[in-house]
Formats: sequence, structure tokens, C-alpha cells
Amino acid sequence: MKKLTFSIIFLTLLTSVAIIPTSCSNKLPQETVPSTVETSETTTFEEETTTEESMPLSSARVSGKLIEKYGRISVDKGIFTDKEGNKITLNGLFCDYEEMPESFYNKDVFQTFAEDWGCGIMEIPVFEDHKGAGFINEGDEYLNQICEYINLCNEFGMYAIVSAEGEVPSDTDRALDFFRRLSAIYNGNEGILYEIRSCERQDEAYTGYRDQIISSIRENDPEALIICEITDLTKIADNKIESERIAYSVGYVDSDYFPGILNNAMTSGFPVIVNYNDGIPSNLKEFWIYRDTAKLFYPETEPEKLLAGHWSDDMLSSGKIIKNIMLIGI
Repeated sequence: MKKLTFSIIFLTLLTSVAIIPTSCSNKLPQETVPSTVETSETTTFEEETTTEESMPLSSARVSGKLIEKYGRISVDKGIFTDKEGNKITLNGLFCDYEEMPESFYNKDVFQTFAEDWGCGIMEIPVFEDHKGAGFINEGDEYLNQICEYINLCNEFGMYAIVSAEGEVPSDTDRALDFFRRLSAIYNGNEGILYEIRSCERQDEAYTGYRDQIISSIRENDPEALIICEITDLTKIADNKIESERIAYSVGYVDSDYFPGILNNAMTSGFPVIVNYNDGIPSNLKEFWIYRDTAKLFYPETEPEKLLAGHWSDDMLSSGKIIKNIMLIGI
């Protein structure tokens, strides 16, 4: 399927729907997440809207907030558990602001993913350099952008996984400072997790950087769950990290052997999140994130309709399947 492309219409819409970052760095170090809009425990179902040219728009299917339901996510003997110690599985999506225009990730879109689709987790990548920003640069602009995404996740009850790229940056100190500041802002927030992605060369430089990131987060938020991505699930025991509250992530391999390998890892005591970088999730029992954001929609979908959220099924490509799987898995 062709990559989703967006027309120049997005540029004219930025002033009306773009996310406007609010400074969260000014709240360091003692304060936690800014309070969000209060909503009731139950979600009022809205009447589905119809147009002459499309199917009915989606409406809320999920009541309550998953963060309030499950609390802080923990790990126990290879499984993910909620605040009561019960086993849970969550399905999530990737906040792909590199490929999708930043204006796409507005309040309506976050609400749609959470309430209409049943999305439980949003993976938010953090880059050394992103369009002239990134943690490598001075100033708070990029930090505020990441905070805004986290706050929108919290507002609609989704967990946020802040994910650091695995390549060792040119300035490690600034990367460590970024995560040190972020963990100070969200210290004690039950809805935030962290991830360190893998890279092709998992040598001493990579493992040293990974361990430094873990330590910088632990300075301010010792209870946060940190996920470490590995490249080969069969070697997970050889890559065990000697630290508390650690889980693992792995890219999905389209193989008949994968479900068995995953099950062996988890029964051996290694909780694993599966990242679907291609294809469709095949096992509803998995704790997974679908990363092909662009493939959720048909390329010909009008940009203004994408920005408005609450998409009808005729706008969705693989998104139709992903949405249904998420709602079944709640």
C-alpha cells in the first residue's frame, strides 16, 4: 500500500487545529503532571453523524479511563499487572509525528483513538534531532511538544510510552538531561512509561548509554516501568537487565515460530511488548503496539477529515481491523 500523503491543506489548517505546546519545563523539579480536564467515569455515547458521501462517523465506544481502571503498570514473573496485581494486556499505537504532520496529533485525534478505538497506549518517540528541534538542541520547545502529547494521553486515559531512539547520540549528556527533566515533571504519574529502543550494534557503547538513560529516569521516578527493546527474542536471557521494574519489547517477526518464542520468553519471566512494524496483530492476547500509523488510513482520505478525528470506516485501511481488534481486547 502506498505511503499516506498529505496535501498543502495541512499548512492552512495549522492555525486552527495544531497543538500549541504549554511549557512543562517551568514546573521542574518538584511538580508532577499539570492537572487535566476532569471527565466523568462514564462516557456518554453520541449519536453517529452521517453525511451524504460517507459512512457514519465513529463515536465513543469506551466508558471511563484505562489509567484510572488499571493504575500503575507493573511486571510480575513475565506478565504485566495492574494496581491490584491482576494480569492485563493493552493494545496501542505509535505517535508518528515524523511521517504524519504535527497538526494531525490534536485533541480530537487523541480522543478518537482513546474513546472510539479503545487505544490503551500511545508510544511517543523522542529524537536527537527533529526538524531543527530534538533533545540535542537548547531550549524547551521540543520538551514542551513531548509533554503536550503525554498530557493528551493522560487526559483521555491512555498510557504514554516515551521512547528514546537506540542509537547513541552525539551528545549523551543532553539526552540524559532530557529524560532527567521529563521524569522530574512526571514523577509519580501512573500513566507514563519509558522505552529505550535497540540499534543494530548492541555493543558496549549502546548498553552503556541504555543503562545511563535508565539511571537518569530512576533519579526522579524510581517506580516507573522502563521497557528495553531487543533485536532477538531467542537471546532475551543473555540480554537480561539487572534492574528493577524492567520489561522488554521486540519487533514482530512474521514467522510460524514467533508465538512459541514469545510464550517461552514470558513463561521464563520476561514480560514482552510486541511492536508490529508491518502486518496486522494476529494474537489478541499480546501486549502490543501497532507502528504503521500511515497505513491506518486510505491515502485518498481528505486531510481536513483526518484532522477532525472520529473517522468513518470508509476512511480507514488497516485502521478498520486495528480498531476492531482494540475494541474486542478491552
